[in-house]
Amino acid sequence: MFSLRRSTLFLTFLLVLLLLGSNVSHAQGPEGTIPTGTTVQADAFLTAPDVIVDGNVEGDLFAVGENVTLNGNVTGSVFLIANRATLRGQIGGSVYALAANLNLDETAQINHSVYVSALSLLTAKGSTVERDLFTISVGAQLSGNVARMTRAIIGPVEIFRLLMTQTESLRLFSTSWHIAPQARDTAYSSPRQTDSGCRLSSGVAMGAAAGFVGNALDCLLNPPQRTLSQAEEQQTDTASNARVWASNRAREFIVLTLIGLILVFAFPRLLNEWSVPIVTRPWLAGLVGLLVAVNGFILGVLIFLATIALGILFLQLTLGALTFITWTLGLSLTAAAFWLFVLFLFYISQIVFATWAANWALKRLAPQSKLHPAIPMLVGVLLLVVLAALPIVGAFISLLAAFLGMGGIVLTWMDRYVAKRARPAAMAAV
Repeated sequence: MFSLRRSTLFLTFLLVLLLLGSNVSHAQGPEGTIPTGTTVQADAFLTAPDVIVDGNVEGDLFAVGENVTLNGNVTGSVFLIANRATLRGQIGGSVYALAANLNLDETAQINHSVYVSALSLLTAKGSTVERDLFTISVGAQLSGNVARMTRAIIGPVEIFRLLMTQTESLRLFSTSWHIAPQARDTAYSSPRQTDSGCRLSSGVAMGAAAGFVGNALDCLLNPPQRTLSQAEEQQTDTASNARVWASNRAREFIVLTLIGLILVFAFPRLLNEWSVPIVTRPWLAGLVGLLVAVNGFILGVLIFLATIALGILFLQLTLGALTFITWTLGLSLTAAAFWLFVLFLFYISQIVFATWAANWALKRLAPQSKLHPAIPMLVGVLLLVVLAALPIVGAFISLLAAFLGMGGIVLTWMDRYVAKRARPAAMAAV
């Protein structure tokens, strides 16, 4: 990804735009252009309605504009934000692009990788990407050459499926999904299957559905040459399911435990304070947690769409610098806030609930015992991970833990805010 040098240059460019509020360019010639025969022996920063690079850049190129056209060569990487971008030259590094339309012409050659988010992506026949192509786009026509790997999420349905997959990976519903033996073997290609002729299809990853269909067709065209007995099949399925179950539970336990230990040792009072509303106002805590969860996702989507729309508006007004600032800062801050929200909703809230439940049980089983605060947290997290893996019931337990824990956290902050506001009024009354 980004090196320290490039990250510094990127932030410096953003800071210059913020301070000057005007277009910046190292090029000689009209604003936003590098004429033919000109070589910029440094990193080039171009912002203009129409950015045209006919010369060469010995360094990295940063370009923001309504239309960005690269006909020359760049020895470093290219960072661009545009409504329409066309690349025709040779790029020594990688391409990082956010554009409505991105075209790699037949003469384009990228020596490293391409990372692009676009409404439309076109790689013409003859264009070359020497490493990998990663794209999320509404539509695409990929006719160029990619030396190593292509990972493409193309179309609204596939983008939605990607978001759902990422949400599922957070394991809000931690139930056990039982995969049929045939489907599991087709999806994961066990060693037995590979030896018998049923192989995973390799190539462009166009989404989960396309990959699954491709694997199924490959297995139909290359049927297994040996059929296992029913007893062997059942024994293999049982062992495989057990390994997958244990691996998933261990991963969840380790993640929750690490976060819980940080809370126990760095913020020893927080877990107890956050759990108080669960005892005193359980119904209110659950309701608040539910509202926060639902409205948090809705608010995140609205902020994301508003940021994209605002950037497009600035782009239509030929305010490339404001577009760059809006999308860079807006999307970065939105992403940071979203993942902080996810951290509290799916991890910290469950740790709060698990710790409270373990303390409640231990006080009744051994009221005289004095344990380190980490012990109830570990016991509670372990029990929660195991119970959350139960079919149907596990989903309810996960939701209950998330909503009650999140409600306890929010109510604690609200109580602190109310108390802080009431303190000056009480002092004034005295």
